[in-house]
Amino acid sequence: MRRAKSQISGASTSSRNIKKILRPRLEYKCEEGFNNNEVKKALLESIYEKEKHDKRQAAEGKQKYEGRGVEARHEKRRRNKEHFHSIEEQVIPSTEDFLRFISLDYSNDVTYTRDSCWLPTPYRRAVIIVIDALRYDFALYPRHSENSGYLSVMNELITLNNGAYVQILIFFYRLETAVFARLVADPPTTTLQRLKGLTTGSLPTFIDMASNFASSEIQEDNWVDQAISRGRNITFLGDDTWVSLFPGRFHRSFHVPSFDINDLDGVDNFIVENLFDELARKDWSILIAHFLGVDHCGHKYGPNHPEMVRKLNQMDNIIRRVVKVLDNETVLLVLGDHGMTETGDHGGDTQLEINAALFMYAKRRLVYSPFPEYVSQIDLVPTLSLLLDSPIPFSNIGIVIDALIPSELRSFALSSNMWQMSRYAHLMADEMPEFYVVLREFEAKEENDLRNIQLMKRLQQLFRFSWTHFSYPFMRVGLESLCEAMFSSFDAYFQVDIKMLFRKIVPSWTIFRSALFFIQISAYLNGSETSNLITLLEATLVSSLIFHFISFFNKLLSFSFSFRYLFSISLIVIHGLSFLSNSYIIFESSSVRFLLQTVLVVALFSDIPCRFYLGRKRGISFNVLYNNHFVRRVVTTFIILLLLRIGGVFEQCREEQGLTCEASFLSQPTGKLQDDSQKIIRYLAGVGMVIIAVYKARRILHPTFPFISTLLLPTMVAMFSAWLTLLLPEKAFERFSDFSLVSAQVVYILVVISAIYIFSFSMTNEMHILCGCSLSFIVFISLYLCLLLGDSLSIKVVLMVSYVLLETHGFYALSHHATFSTIPWQAGFVGVEGNFYFQAVPAVLVISHLFSSYIIVVLTIPYSLAKHAKLDPFCSTNGLVRRSSLFLFLQTLQVLCICISAFIHRRHLMVWKIFAPKNMNRVVNTHSLLKSK
Repeated sequence: MRRAKSQISGASTSSRNIKKILRPRLEYKCEEGFNNNEVKKALLESIYEKEKHDKRQAAEGKQKYEGRGVEARHEKRRRNKEHFHSIEEQVIPSTEDFLRFISLDYSNDVTYTRDSCWLPTPYRRAVIIVIDALRYDFALYPRHSENSGYLSVMNELITLNNGAYVQILIFFYRLETAVFARLVADPPTTTLQRLKGLTTGSLPTFIDMASNFASSEIQEDNWVDQAISRGRNITFLGDDTWVSLFPGRFHRSFHVPSFDINDLDGVDNFIVENLFDELARKDWSILIAHFLGVDHCGHKYGPNHPEMVRKLNQMDNIIRRVVKVLDNETVLLVLGDHGMTETGDHGGDTQLEINAALFMYAKRRLVYSPFPEYVSQIDLVPTLSLLLDSPIPFSNIGIVIDALIPSELRSFALSSNMWQMSRYAHLMADEMPEFYVVLREFEAKEENDLRNIQLMKRLQQLFRFSWTHFSYPFMRVGLESLCEAMFSSFDAYFQVDIKMLFRKIVPSWTIFRSALFFIQISAYLNGSETSNLITLLEATLVSSLIFHFISFFNKLLSFSFSFRYLFSISLIVIHGLSFLSNSYIIFESSSVRFLLQTVLVVALFSDIPCRFYLGRKRGISFNVLYNNHFVRRVVTTFIILLLLRIGGVFEQCREEQGLTCEASFLSQPTGKLQDDSQKIIRYLAGVGMVIIAVYKARRILHPTFPFISTLLLPTMVAMFSAWLTLLLPEKAFERFSDFSLVSAQVVYILVVISAIYIFSFSMTNEMHILCGCSLSFIVFISLYLCLLLGDSLSIKVVLMVSYVLLETHGFYALSHHATFSTIPWQAGFVGVEGNFYFQAVPAVLVISHLFSSYIIVVLTIPYSLAKHAKLDPFCSTNGLVRRSSLFLFLQTLQVLCICISAFIHRRHLMVWKIFAPKNMNRVVNTHSLLKSK
């Protein structure tokens, strides 16, 4: 009886102690605006878990003293692990499974229930505003800007926390109701990949950039689907990329196409028309608005243009209005998905591209501990999920931002995040056994907050490492396939009898390569690195390589090389070996220009001894040898050398070149220039050079092409008209936008008509007719490329026609670089509306712009035979095949060198910044050349 009374007395004492502890905490939370019942439930749970933890530690200490502690603890861990793995996966495997496992030990002892699944939700609704390309320093007060180059511009910008809004933001921050921080994105910094990262918490790869023009539905687990599974309604406004990624998910959607970079205000104004009406409704839980004007302004004008001031001013006013209408149950997130470079582009991993702005605000307490200066973009995924009482997505690798979680719930939040990542790691552990080391460490010891954070960071590093997991058998097969293709093209170069080549060799090549292609596709679809198909494929390739090596060395021994041939081949090999150095890739434009100038000078002066020897042998005087033709050759060589140097003026700069490169106004798009005199100079120079080039081409065209000569004039006029609209101010350009589209479309139509007409003539076997067709086609293709490149680059296109082997120099001289941020997206909208239905058309235009110099070089190969078309037997179909084969051999050699370089430097610090983009650029270029040939 006394024992029972003592138990009752102890229970009442414990209850009184709990009330004594709860009362001040409850009063404090009520003052903060939290619901009384929810706070009481959360605090009860926290106190109960603490008491249980103390009891468990005391029991384990006693067992350890008796020598049975370790075995008992391991047995308990084993039972929990078996129970965890016995839970059946649901359609979305990261939902209530964790909850049931985590709550097993105490669910039967707790006498109350919670409405929330994970954490007591502090906010019932969330407004997420995504401002595309909102770079971090766009939202900084000017005196805090790290980039002094923007100070003159930033003083004019009215950004998120500028002017009077700074005082409000500081006031909010002191009340712990607002956050402003740097949001770090993972490359590639393109909108589609960043939206995937922001919703799934995973890391999209570089190869996903190919889907920018055609986004598809997200198949991974994400917080959008998790919120919908919890019965929440989501309203969306803005960029239709979200609708492509999440079809049928939104309760209401107001979406518009997003590809028209010339439209700065259409999408944003459409959002504003519907945004505040939607905010006034009460039937949504999450509202997403994705603004595009800042990104489009960057692409069209760059970050230093007055239009950017206007767009940031508009964004600031919209955010101010949204803040005013928020209620106490709503949290606001304003963020940029990525930044932009100094030219307004994005896609790479420079600091300006990966650093975006993050602003969070609520009318209740938001921050519970010091907020870090920067957070990873994927860390928003688990944080947003827990704040909105949603399960963390299964494939998330982000770490919850604990500064936004109340201290009494922080342990539970970190534990939930840790268990989610551990479950995903278990799935990946078969491919990467390194995960087991961390998982065993997690399961062997008691949990605590610091340890969970450390383990999650280690898991995150392993996940990032797994994204760069290389398949060595497939890489080896790829290199062997390139070698085999290279030597096959070299064999074709030595085939003298073209009839035998097509009658005997080509059919056998076709059969062999068809079988080889079938095995390659089968191995790729099988996906296994230990498949017998890999062994069969390697055996086939090695056998073919041995045959080609024997044939190659036999032909080399019987072939006589002159000094010029050997010197040129050595320079090509040197260029290929330069890909092993990241510095030479960065400054490839300078090294290629030097090699080209060396080839020209050596070719010129190597002709002097030859002429002197022939003169002495034939008894010809020295003066006759050096006639006007030789003088013209010398003058022409020096003019080309001068033009090569001038070509460097048109090159763009990349981040790694630093202060050694200074871009001129000639390398910038017309829309990004603010000086009208520079625009006019470039326009007049471009028009003049095109007129001179077309006039010269008409004079040497064959007389049988009068129709082609007639089409040249309207094509030039339409192209000049399209260029002229680029000089107009923004408001005037909007009124003449239809005229610009029609002018560009007229150029496309005339080019297609001329191509059909030229190909009808090319069916003849007469070589001089074929060469004339080639020149005509080059002229019209050059006009087409001039239209895409714009007035700023048209001067150099005409020069590229004169170069046969200057394709790499032309690539850089046309303001290109082997980086993702310099891809000329604006070319996809020349003569095509931004919301064009067939997205393949803009993609073709972008590729044409990017590889324009290579296209011109390929088209000049037939015309290079025109001089001796009737006299020289080399200028025949046989000569054309041999030259094309040699050209293909040199192209494949360069691709092989850059692939070997990427393979060797696969763990290099700059592999994704320098080597991988260069590799992809060269491979796509060679593939495009094969299609064109």
